[in-house]
Amino acid sequence: MKIKSMIIMSVFILFLIPFASSEVMTLGIFKQNTCVDLLQTCANCTYVNITNVVYPNSSSTVIGEAMSTLDDTRFNYTFCSTEAIGKYIVNGFADVDGLKTIFAYDFDINYSGDRLSTSQGLLYVIFLIISLGVFLLTLYGSIKIKWKHTRNEDGKIIGLNELKYVKLVLITVTYLLSIWISFLIMGVSRNYLYIDAVTNLFNVVFWVLISGFFPIFVVTLAVFVINFVNDKKIHKALMRGLPVR
Repeated sequence: MKIKSMIIMSVFILFLIPFASSEVMTLGIFKQNTCVDLLQTCANCTYVNITNVVYPNSSSTVIGEAMSTLDDTRFNYTFCSTEAIGKYIVNGFADVDGLKTIFAYDFDINYSGDRLSTSQGLLYVIFLIISLGVFLLTLYGSIKIKWKHTRNEDGKIIGLNELKYVKLVLITVTYLLSIWISFLIMGVSRNYLYIDAVTNLFNVVFWVLISGFFPIFVVTLAVFVINFVNDKKIHKALMRGLPVR
C-alpha cells in the first residue's frame, strides 16, 4: 500500500510542477507585419529556449535561441516574421526544477490585430443582409422598369416614359451597392476569417468595380442628359399634336 501511495503521490506532484506558461495556451491576436513578444513565465528556471516557430502553412523556422531574461520569472523573445495570415505555433523548452521541460503555445496574425466579437459579427451579418436585400431590390427595379416610351400600333410615341430616369438612378445605386458588398465581404474574410481565396477574389472584384465606376458614371450621366434634352423636344412635339417616332 505504501508503494502504491508513493506512486500516486509522485504522479500527482508531476502534474503540479509549476510552469506558468502551460496555463496560457495562446498569446492572442496580433497585426500582420508587426513584431510579437513571445513571453514565458517560470518561477524556477535558469533558462528558457525557443526551438522553432511553425507558420500557418505548416512550414517552420528553426530558432534555437535562449529567450531574454526580463526579471526573475519572465522571459521574452521578439519574433518579427509575421507576414503570413493565420495561426503560429511556438515550441520551446526550459529547465523547470532542473528538469528539461518542453512547452508550446500559439498566437494568431491577421490584418487588423483585432478579434471579431459576437456583437461585431452580428453587426456585419446585419449590414450584409440589409445590403444584399437593397441590392436585389434595386437590381430588380433596374431590370424591370421599361426604357422605351409608350407607342401606338403605328409605332408613334403617344406618351413619355419618365420612369427610365428612375431606371438610370437604380442602375447607379446597384453598382454602388455591389462595390460596398464586395468591400464588406473582403474586409470580413481578410480581418477575421483568414480565407485568403475569398479575400483575393473580392479584392480583385472590389478594385475592378472601383476602377469602372467613374467611366460608368460619366456614361450614365451623359445618357441621362441626352435623353432629358430629347424628351423635352418630344414633349413639345406631342403638345403640338405632331407625330413622333
